[in-house]
Amino acid sequence: MDDLREMLDLMIEATKGRKLPECFKYSSLQDFVLQNGREFDPIDKPSSIKRGIIKECYKNAFEIVQDRPDLTYCEGYADSYLGLPILHAWVATDEGEAIEVTWPTKGASYIGVPFDFEFVRRTIVNKETWGVLDNWMDGFPLLCGTELDFLREDYAGV
Repeated sequence: MDDLREMLDLMIEATKGRKLPECFKYSSLQDFVLQNGREFDPIDKPSSIKRGIIKECYKNAFEIVQDRPDLTYCEGYADSYLGLPILHAWVATDEGEAIEVTWPTKGASYIGVPFDFEFVRRTIVNKETWGVLDNWMDGFPLLCGTELDFLREDYAGV
């Protein structure tokens, strides 16, 4: 997990000093994730959860949580089998375990934000595409701090 956090810190450091929109409260997506997210322990995917289509992680995670409210929709960064931080979505248990629902194997580590599902649903409907973090079409409302109801408040996976 330390490697992923270190990589995200390096990415934040590498972008320091660049001009940002005035509204930004965070320097980057990585900064937002590290300040609002948490680490998740990867586990093997239970056989009761169907693996989704490759390259459709946001849709896959959304559809699973829509059918399984006992799980939490998460977006953030995963350390792939290539050793690179990838902007990604997965589902989490209340015990803080990451369940990989897109890649053929689980990632080495996950750091992300446990999102409120109604926030996710509303964002996806409004922008008409999957995913909530990288919402450039609406001016990055999470990075600007204009969206305040994004966290799943009852998330117990601490």
